[in-house]
Amino acid sequence: MDLSRLEGVKRAGEMAPYAVTVNLIHDRVIRQGVLLAVRHLAKMGVGTPPVPFAFLQFGSGGRSEQAVISDQDNGLVYRLPDGMDKRETERVEGYFHLLGAAIVQGLEQVGYPPCHGNVTCVSARWRGSTDQWMERLAAWAADPVWEHARYLLLVGDARVLWGSRT
Repeated sequence: MDLSRLEGVKRAGEMAPYAVTVNLIHDRVIRQGVLLAVRHLAKMGVGTPPVPFAFLQFGSGGRSEQAVISDQDNGLVYRLPDGMDKRETERVEGYFHLLGAAIVQGLEQVGYPPCHGNVTCVSARWRGSTDQWMERLAAWAADPVWEHARYLLLVGDARVLWGSRT
């Protein structure tokens, strides 16, 4: 019996606690990055989040499987109150565009390069209201081309890392 295969399994199992620790560190750094971006916008006079929102991790971050070095795969979702007029909706969307840019830039400064596929919350595709997200998901599911299947797979790994879960 070749025991060398079992030895490799044992070593991989010994690495599991380190993988958990690495992902807890990533979570803490990224959460701090989101908080700092929110504070930065407030300090710059843009204001605080006008509605409840959540910062989402996709891909390996959503699965809590990030390696020591990782890129950004993220999004933003926010809840608009019923009856909000167009001007107010545009103001909210503008805030979250600025917040997405601040988050992506801040995370890049501390070592998280943006995803090569532009899966970051600065992109309108990965940022929007709950209604916009529902429409987007339905459209992707209704048109089963490879790009849409890829997007749905990324969203399937989504995890709320910061903000409101409701």
